[in-house]
Amino acid sequence: MRPWSGENSDRYASGLSRMRDLRAIRLLFGGVLVYLLLVAPPSLAQEAILNDRPVTPSVAEEPVSIKPTLDERIGTGVLTPYLHKLAHLPPVIRDLEVGWNTRSYYFNRDRFESGRREAFALGGALRLRTGWLADHFKIGGTLFTSQKLIGKKDRDGTKLLGPWQRSYTVLGEAYATIRHRDHAIILYRHEMDLPYVNRDDSRMTPNTFEGYKARGKFTFSNNSEVEYGLGYLDKIKLRNASEFVSMSKAAGVDGASHGMFYGGLRFSPRENIHFGAINYYVEDTLNIAYADFDYLHHFGNDFAIRMRVQFSHQRSVGDDALTGSAFDTWFLGGRIAASYRNFTFAVGFTTTDSEMKIQNPYGSYPGFVALMRRNFNRAGEDAWQVGVAYDFGRLGLDGLSAFANYAEGYGARDSETRESLANEREFNLTVDYKPDFGFLGGFWLRIRGAVVETDRRSTDLRVIFNHELPVF
Repeated sequence: MRPWSGENSDRYASGLSRMRDLRAIRLLFGGVLVYLLLVAPPSLAQEAILNDRPVTPSVAEEPVSIKPTLDERIGTGVLTPYLHKLAHLPPVIRDLEVGWNTRSYYFNRDRFESGRREAFALGGALRLRTGWLADHFKIGGTLFTSQKLIGKKDRDGTKLLGPWQRSYTVLGEAYATIRHRDHAIILYRHEMDLPYVNRDDSRMTPNTFEGYKARGKFTFSNNSEVEYGLGYLDKIKLRNASEFVSMSKAAGVDGASHGMFYGGLRFSPRENIHFGAINYYVEDTLNIAYADFDYLHHFGNDFAIRMRVQFSHQRSVGDDALTGSAFDTWFLGGRIAASYRNFTFAVGFTTTDSEMKIQNPYGSYPGFVALMRRNFNRAGEDAWQVGVAYDFGRLGLDGLSAFANYAEGYGARDSETRESLANEREFNLTVDYKPDFGFLGGFWLRIRGAVVETDRRSTDLRVIFNHELPVF
């Protein structure tokens, strides 16, 4: 039988299609890499979401979970050198920041539930932020875009692109900041990096929010600090969306348009001790409370240990519109991490109440046992995680780091039927190259892989390029 007839014809065409896909991917990756390495000038690379960044040489450099979230996020725009040299200009113009962050992302998931998910996108963010006017006022904005390079409709679901693998562009940020000393108010569209309510910047573009927030800090004579944040968020733009929707709708409540009120505090009696708590309320939808404790201890120049404990409670409110009936659930977690000479070892656990799984419709889940694919927060689930990380800078390979995590979850039950669910296991490996020297300064290459096992196996491959470009 001829190779192009009958059943063999389908196989031949399928094989030819796969070869073309692989060839296209190689060419595109090669082209993007050459562009980033040879054309893009040096600058600052865009950071990923909180707790999703290259590993630090020591646990002492890890971010405090609530502390940075109550600050205004430092923009990734590039300080325009030509204006900065003109000292006679007012700061609002002289300190103007304009930058373009290039992001290229390839995502391939062999998903046992519903087949293969694959896309390759190129895009990024055009950011603009003025300097301070009279030291009290400034404005800024960010235009995000994700453009399809590869994305078949029958492989949708990567969230790199919009529905049906469509490209999109959206004005994700447009804000004004008013400040007085250590206190500020931010108005309209902006980013958030709070537990549960955050950027979740693990695809092409982040979550952004529409609303109003205030933050500030009080410092006392003994160097202790109290930091606060509060506000009202009316709408959210989810990671791969081009429109803003109400907070209640984003949680899954149709026919409602409720926003979110939130307020949080962080108390640091000493530089190495932090207590934090925050509460979120969405009318007729849910209330989320979160609290954690963070303690850091140095044993010497190279050895440090960090201990963290967290607790979160969730419940329905008002008309119980989220599930149609009242619910009340919680989770408890703990983590211990130790670092020595750029090597970090960490163990963590979480346990979730048996009534219902933990909800996180507004950003990444803050639990200590949360990997690339699974959050291990199903109803009744107990989970543990072990991780290792190493920063190769000590070996002279500045910018190169890697970390691996393994987690297991067991005892989970279906929230409605109360039937037992299969145990889950996940293994992750991430390699980052983010140098800060020469023409490579600001370049960030991240390669991530995951294997998930329940009663079946599923795999993930993600390759992400980031690079910040000055506009002028």
